[in-house]
Formats: sequence, structure tokens, C-alpha cells
Amino acid sequence: MTVKTDTICKKIRDADLRRFACSDLQESKSVLLEVCSKRELVKISSWEHGGFSSKRVAGFEHEASDTELEAKSVDRTETYLTSRGLAHTYLRSAKAFVVSTSPPQLRALVELPSICAVIPNRVVHRTS
Repeated sequence: MTVKTDTICKKIRDADLRRFACSDLQESKSVLLEVCSKRELVKISSWEHGGFSSKRVAGFEHEASDTELEAKSVDRTETYLTSRGLAHTYLRSAKAFVVSTSPPQLRALVELPSICAVIPNRVVHRTS
């Protein structure tokens, strides 16, 4: 299977993990697959120096249709992982799947339109 180098560079954020994805190693690495979601700047209020202060920070602001689209992306990704026999765990608050994957599997995963980023699982979360 041929994977575009720009797709690997765009979605895999770690240089060592990019090298792993392009290799022919016969080992697996645990990664986090971030599911695409709509991120917007949202206004939050916080208590600072005796009063409330408002800031705009990156966060999630959803309409019902956004939540439905995200749920479909999660379902499609989970169906793909299951069909390939990849054990996985979904971290709802992180909007990411934990997967142990080989280089060829990782190259296929970065091609999924529902995956926006792949990062190493440095805090090893168990897969089911």
C-alpha cells in the first residue's frame, strides 16, 4: 500500500513515530488516534486577582449536528479497527482511540478521513 508522505507528516506529529510508520519493522507501538472534531475558540471565565476575567481559549463548542457528525466518525473508526482485528479503547474526553499498531497498519490508519492526528501513547493506556 502506498501512503502519501505528506499525509504521514501532517497527521503523525512525532518524528520517531513517522520513522516507525515508514519502516518495515515487525513490532507494534501504542498510539493515540485523535478523531476529527470541530474545535473553536470559546469564551471562558476564570477567577483572577479578586475578580472574574474572560479569555478566549481553544476548546469545543458543539451544535447538535456537530455532535452527531463526531459520533459517526467515532463509529466509522471503531468499525474499521474492529474489522482489522485491532484491539482498541476509546478515550471519550480525549476524543481518541488507543491502538497498538504495526507500521503497515499505522500507514493505513493515517489514511482514514476520521483521524486528524496520531501521537505516541506515552502514558500507556490499556487496550481492551
